[in-house]
Amino acid sequence: MSRFGKKKIQEAAAPVELNIMPFIDVFSLLCTFLLFSAVFISIGIHMVQVPFLSNAAPSKEESKRSLQVKIDASPQKVEVTSSWSEAPVDSKTEAFSNSKEGLAHLHEALIKLRLATPEADKVDLFLDDDLSYAQIIDLLDVIKLRLAQDPALAEHEGFASSDLFPKVVFSSVIL
Repeated sequence: MSRFGKKKIQEAAAPVELNIMPFIDVFSLLCTFLLFSAVFISIGIHMVQVPFLSNAAPSKEESKRSLQVKIDASPQKVEVTSSWSEAPVDSKTEAFSNSKEGLAHLHEALIKLRLATPEADKVDLFLDDDLSYAQIIDLLDVIKLRLAQDPALAEHEGFASSDLFPKVVFSSVIL
């Protein structure tokens, strides 16, 4: 009896392996649904103001002349074109070299433009593809920053007193 009654406990020769691939499949599907549903949880409200139409004649203040300053920069030279938005247009173009001395002369010309028309606060900047990053930064410093020896300018709301032209629009960007 002792021979047949006792069973020998056998030890497992190899460790047990779990198949976790179904768990990974389920959790990858759950992550997908979580990401899709997270978009719908946040609700945003966008206020839209509808333009008002009327039969009244446009006011005279809307057709105010403004100075448009355009700067076309290439690796060799920088051209500044200043023109008025309405007649008489009085377009004027000046060219400067793209060196330290040329940029200093450009800064002086921009100071003169800004002193002549204090309400002008925007520059349209057209950049060539060949312009290096350092040249672009030097040009932006000349356009935006007012130096200590520069004369005082009329300040606008929301802009620092160190700004020569506070708004610089990169107009040659193609996406």
